[in-house]
Amino acid sequence: MDNSQRVLFVDFEGGVVPTDYWAQLILRQIRKDTRWLWQFFCWSLQGKSVLRQRLWNCIRLGPIDITFHEQVLDFLRAQRSSGMPLVLASHADHEQALAVANYLGIFDNVIDVVDSESSGQPFVETITRYCRQHNYAGYDYLGNGHACASVCERADQVYAVSPGRVELRETQNAAQSVSVLRNGRQKVGSVIKALRPCQWIKNVLIFVPLLLGHAIEDFDRFRALLVAFVAFCCCASFAYVTNDMFDVAVDRSHPHKRHRPFASGKLSIHAGILLALTLAILATLLSLATGSLGFTICLLVYLLATTAYSIWLRRLFLIDVAVLSAFYTLRIIAGGYASDMAVSGWLIAFSVFLFGSLAFAKRSAELQGLAAPHADVSRGRAYRADHLSLLKKLGRGTAAASVIVFWLYLGGDAARELYPNGWLLWLILPILCLWLLRLWWLVESGSLSDDPLMYAIKDRGSLALVIVSAILVITAATPFS
Repeated sequence: MDNSQRVLFVDFEGGVVPTDYWAQLILRQIRKDTRWLWQFFCWSLQGKSVLRQRLWNCIRLGPIDITFHEQVLDFLRAQRSSGMPLVLASHADHEQALAVANYLGIFDNVIDVVDSESSGQPFVETITRYCRQHNYAGYDYLGNGHACASVCERADQVYAVSPGRVELRETQNAAQSVSVLRNGRQKVGSVIKALRPCQWIKNVLIFVPLLLGHAIEDFDRFRALLVAFVAFCCCASFAYVTNDMFDVAVDRSHPHKRHRPFASGKLSIHAGILLALTLAILATLLSLATGSLGFTICLLVYLLATTAYSIWLRRLFLIDVAVLSAFYTLRIIAGGYASDMAVSGWLIAFSVFLFGSLAFAKRSAELQGLAAPHADVSRGRAYRADHLSLLKKLGRGTAAASVIVFWLYLGGDAARELYPNGWLLWLILPILCLWLLRLWWLVESGSLSDDPLMYAIKDRGSLALVIVSAILVITAATPFS
């Protein structure tokens, strides 16, 4: 049959956009206002069609905010070049589908179809009527394999976009001819990238209480901390996966973050939810394996806090900085519980101020590139470019506070009792001052990346200062004969 005698119907959801499109819309709205969570739950009880229509009524996305199946679009462009008419079939808002069709510029028409589960003409009757009205002898269908069997039965050719095994088997049983189109998702590589293993190095803070408690040679404690380290790595990956799922729309417009697995469409929201749940369960089981109730509580607090941060806390002015600082301090406290080592108030105070300064440096680096004084650093953030001066002052102030806390600790009885050669610790004080001064000089010059802690890990000079400081700590704790 000639292409001019057939028409290709393209499903909006699962065809040109991923099957998790509705999940993206829901997460996007919850990110703006957590009160929508209950509303979405109530709508879902009324059925899929009602939920879709309500979503369209409250969320209007421009085509630029939508992730498209690029491989599918290339296929559709080739079909159109061969003379095949293309019709976009929308299950929800006609205006949205029309905007997408105009944006892509490859569709000849847009039709509204009603799910077979709801009242009205089902999908196949709408297609049949359209073919009859426009004198088409037959039609092809492109979707993700979720179309009703009658649509596939009457189609001359079915193009299934990345179907699951069950969907593919059902489609093959119903259709005359089936071709599978893959959307280019690389699951294994994308999953590893979404976990961000490069960030796991931050969890070495768990070992700080063991090091400062002079018990690094205690194998049982060290083994417990290794389990705790893996548990917090799972927690950290859970936080990044959750955050990236909520940030899909924002990351998609960012020059670098748009390549992240969820923003680029290489990982679906459905896969992300499953991955996040797996990580949370694994982290909880590992925390129980340490045998420390205190560590398990710290880990659960971290899981809940990171989720709250992704949804709500990061939108609060200055509160988000305090939460970021608390995340690092919580690692140290959790390490104390896992190794059964006491964490002093001095260490907690020092870490709160030090990591608070790093958090302020992170926000300052993000704002540094904004030229307009009232421009937002990004959608969903509480900061503007004219907040930069305040953030720098607070960052320098907390840096100075960390130095003062360390200085007071060195002059107190606690340091003299714990370190036989405590005078060596005074050599760390200028090292700390030098590193903080260099950090804030980089902020001022605009040379600092978004994450100061990752900069410290990658920077050779910073690593050298950390190694020298660790040697000084170990030497100060070793009594000379």
